[in-house]
Order: sequence, then C-alpha cells, then structure tokens
Amino acid sequence: MNNSKFIKIIIQILILCILYIIFQKIIYILNIPIPASVLGMVIISTLLITNIIPLHWIEDGAQVLIKIMPIMFVPDGVALVYSGAMLKDNGLTLLFLLLISTLLVMSITALTSIAMQKNNSKSIEVKKVEG
Repeated sequence: MNNSKFIKIIIQILILCILYIIFQKIIYILNIPIPASVLGMVIISTLLITNIIPLHWIEDGAQVLIKIMPIMFVPDGVALVYSGAMLKDNGLTLLFLLLISTLLVMSITALTSIAMQKNNSKSIEVKKVEG
C-alpha cells in the first residue's frame, strides 16, 4: 500500500469517527433512546443513497473497518467467559432471544435487499427505454 492510499484511508476513518461523535452529540442533546451507531448508519446510508456524500469519500476507510471488525468482538467474548453464572441461570432465555433477533435481522435484511434490487432493476429498465 502506498503512502497516499494509507493517508486517504486514515482521513476516511477520521471522517467516520467525527461523524460518530456528531451523532453521539445529537443523541445526547435530543435525548433519543437509540445508539449513535444506529443513527449514524441510517443517516450515512441516506446521505450515500441521495449522493450527498459520494461513496468514494468513505469507501476505503469503511472497508478497513469492516476487515478489523472481528477484533472488536474479542472483549465481548471474554466478558461472556466471566458471566458463566448468568448464562447458567438465563441461558435458554438468552438463546431464544438471540435466535429470534437473528431471524428478524436476517429477514429484514433480505426484504430490504430484494426491494432495493427490484428498485434498481426498474431504474435500469427506465434508463434503457429512455436511452
């Protein structure tokens, strides 16, 4: 990786971090009961879809963050090891909630993906007819 690409990635990650801090402040000021990361995903997705923020402004930095994301789960895994008593008492309930939430996320993701693909194919058909 050359120096200019490395600097570009660092700047993009800094942009994402600054946006996250802004979203945290918005949530604090407006007292919204959702995590800043969720608000950030919604706002950034909206800005990307509407082309207010071009994808190339954050793409490389986001890809680097996605590649290192598994490392972020290590502390949670270690915390589970120390929570053995809680898992022993509530393990089945937690497993049930985990399965239900996973199915909901997968279903909503699939439906969203299908809707976006249909929308995209319609816009391609319109462009072919116009062009």
